[in-house]
Amino acid sequence: MANSPRTLYLIDGSSYIYRAFYAIPSLSTSHDLPTNAAYGFLGMLRRVLTVTQPEYMAVALDAPGPTFRHELSPAYKANRPQMPEALASQLPFIRRIITAYGIAALEVPGYEADDIIATITTWAAGQGTEVVIVSGDKDLLQLVSANIQVWDTMKDRRLGPAEVEELFGVPPSRVVEIMALAGDSTDNIPGVPGIGPKTARRLIKEFGSIESLLANLDKIPSAKQRARLETYADQARLSRQLVVLDSQVPLPKDWSQFKVARKDNDALAAIFRELEFHKFLRELEGNLHEPAAVAAGTSYTCVSTESELTELSSRLGHQRQIAVVASARGRSPLSARVRGLAVSWQPRTGCYIPLTGSPADRRSRMPLEVFRKSLAPVLTDEKILKVSPDSKTTWLLLHTMGIDCQGLHFDPLLAAYLLDPGKGRYSLRTIASKYLNVSLPSAKESHRPGQKAPGSVSASPAIVQAAAAEAEASLRLREVLHRKLELEQLAQLFYDVEMPLTGVLARMELRGVRLATEQLQRLSQELSEKLALSEERIFSMAGEVFNVNSSQQLAAILFDKLGLPTRKKTKTGYSTDMGVLSSLAHLHPLPAEVITYRSLLKLKNTYVDSLPRLIHPATGRIHTSYNQMVTATGRLSSSNPNLQNIPVRTQEGRAIRRAFVAAEGSCLLAADYSQIELRILAHLSDDEALKQAFLSEQDIHRQTAAELFSVEPQAVTESMRRRAKTINFGIIYGMSPYGLAKELHITQAEARDLIDLYFQRHKGVGRYLEKVTEEARQQGFVTTLFGRKRYLPDLQSRNRNVRRFAERTAVNTPIQGTAADIIKIAMIRIDRELRFRRLPATMIMQVHDELVFEVVAEVLTEVTALVREQMESVVALSVPLRVKTNYGDNWDQAH
Repeated sequence: MANSPRTLYLIDGSSYIYRAFYAIPSLSTSHDLPTNAAYGFLGMLRRVLTVTQPEYMAVALDAPGPTFRHELSPAYKANRPQMPEALASQLPFIRRIITAYGIAALEVPGYEADDIIATITTWAAGQGTEVVIVSGDKDLLQLVSANIQVWDTMKDRRLGPAEVEELFGVPPSRVVEIMALAGDSTDNIPGVPGIGPKTARRLIKEFGSIESLLANLDKIPSAKQRARLETYADQARLSRQLVVLDSQVPLPKDWSQFKVARKDNDALAAIFRELEFHKFLRELEGNLHEPAAVAAGTSYTCVSTESELTELSSRLGHQRQIAVVASARGRSPLSARVRGLAVSWQPRTGCYIPLTGSPADRRSRMPLEVFRKSLAPVLTDEKILKVSPDSKTTWLLLHTMGIDCQGLHFDPLLAAYLLDPGKGRYSLRTIASKYLNVSLPSAKESHRPGQKAPGSVSASPAIVQAAAAEAEASLRLREVLHRKLELEQLAQLFYDVEMPLTGVLARMELRGVRLATEQLQRLSQELSEKLALSEERIFSMAGEVFNVNSSQQLAAILFDKLGLPTRKKTKTGYSTDMGVLSSLAHLHPLPAEVITYRSLLKLKNTYVDSLPRLIHPATGRIHTSYNQMVTATGRLSSSNPNLQNIPVRTQEGRAIRRAFVAAEGSCLLAADYSQIELRILAHLSDDEALKQAFLSEQDIHRQTAAELFSVEPQAVTESMRRRAKTINFGIIYGMSPYGLAKELHITQAEARDLIDLYFQRHKGVGRYLEKVTEEARQQGFVTTLFGRKRYLPDLQSRNRNVRRFAERTAVNTPIQGTAADIIKIAMIRIDRELRFRRLPATMIMQVHDELVFEVVAEVLTEVTALVREQMESVVALSVPLRVKTNYGDNWDQAH
């Protein structure tokens, strides 16, 4: 036998696995494989390995099945629920992680991990070895001695004999007596009823053990305690048997099995890829500044002369597919300064063409006219397919250089979004790490301290490598992601909808929208006056002057002075957010006035005063950015400015829309889908009553109101119709009785009755909602009519609120996502038809279910017919799609 080591680390694996599972909820891969327990356990293990650099270590695990304690007491741990499937599915990965790190994983049928630790600890300590038990489980404190300590990494504290005695008032060897006497409801250890931890501690401190205590009952002054101990003496002895750890587990005891072996990086990388642990994967690769792609045989070069560029152009002209990555500096593509272009045409090959550089290094800067002359034939050839991350931006950047890029075929960021739409942010670096196991370099990271930023330096080797590596990674990603799109049955949606849409959006952004700045200036003044009047009304209602924009000062007025009921508390005091103010508005006029004030202030700051600053000096228009990769449902969003949140019905919102105007000789045409989500619900649910309402061209909200309130349609009041509209759309979003009651200011009982009445009338809708939720729970995702997927791992959450939100999402996504797909397809078809007919009309805005066009007046009739025809014929539903159109000199008139 080898000489005993200085220190042995024993990890209570099962305890940490459970702690991680419940401490880190809702973490899973893009394919809905739960990973929270594996992630938390891995984090703990890595920390222990980093801090200790152990030579000897083992991880103890609970074996499946009953233990000897279940034979002693069938009720042992009976209260504990069965291991969740989401946790059980992670155990094989955790065992693989332990093995890949070169650490022994110990489990013995019939015994718990604590017994394994007790056995190894007793044996190792007997040979003079120091043992560190890594655990937060108090049961293991009974093992602590002069050379055995427990290290709780979660609380970062180490417990030796002195610390244990301070906690329990007795030495570690007597801790088991206290635990047995007090019992433990979690593990169904009965103990003695009526004796809690404090009393148990006092008794054991005085008598030393349960047996000594039971032998000296006459010395206990409390008659009640004497009676309990006498009655439950056998139960106390049984509890001790359950609590005390077994140090005789049949295990081979050889130091060689605890020797930490060399970790298997290949095995770890495979596990990290499967679990999508990108951070750990990048760290495993070593130096983040050295990309895995830059390896032996890789050729990344800088093209900085005309002859080199001509040669490159000739080479690219013979390729079927190339990757193109433009690097630029600026706030938006239309005002950015293009620094250079990276291209790749085969694996391990790429080059960078710098277009800006240091004036002192003329060789590093390619003249734009030379660049255009050489590469424009390649970039404008639609037969040469282009792969480009953020292809919309690439098209716009090249357009600013006078190049109309054709053949943009594949965007790896867009493909990654379609495969996993819930991620929120997509970058080439994270995608390359995830799908290629490549850590892309950054030019910024490659610079030595004191060097200038990449935007102002010449094409250093670091910049060349960083840019060319991105192009080469994009090319390789195309093959990987294309296969995954086909496997997930998303290829058609990607190639027929998402990729063509990038060109449509690019042309919309390029055109922009004309603004009447004088209208906004007048509106700004009007809003200032309204804000001043609103502020005066607030001060009058409050009886004093205060800072309306200060949440704390407003809270003092509302809750301290006026005595209104508080709703929720924040770190700085009681909340005065819009939800709280809305709930108080029916109790006092001041909260309602503050809502008005805040709404006016938001419009003024967000739109009225900000829009003129966004006007491009060269075009005189604003150029919003449309984002395809933000929402999980597939809906488009816009930014700088965000056009989605301009109010439609308020006086101020309409005034802002009047500032969006057409050019001279043109008008704005607005085309809006009518109740598209309800029509999709009618089709998906096959609900006869809902379908019939749309087929007979009824007012769906009036019809629903008539059904709910048992009146004829002509007798429906506006209040009834408003309630029915709230219910119609609330059903789509899975609104609960509580949510409906809050929205309509009625009781929950009334709201529940209205919902019940709705489902009595629309049984098909009820069946559909149940079906889609159950299917989502079984397969882990929902799909739109066109196959778009959204993964919903939270459907398995133990947290009721989290699970309910996922259920509402499961109901809403197929409807909202299908509506998003329909309008995207309509945009593609309309854009294609307008360009084919060479009509002087341009799509300039998309807001929710509405499209806005700038149309030369002479062709308005033709374009209106074209738009309506294309929008209404995107898909054949069981109910007709209907589009409302209108036109005017400004957006408000057209809406």
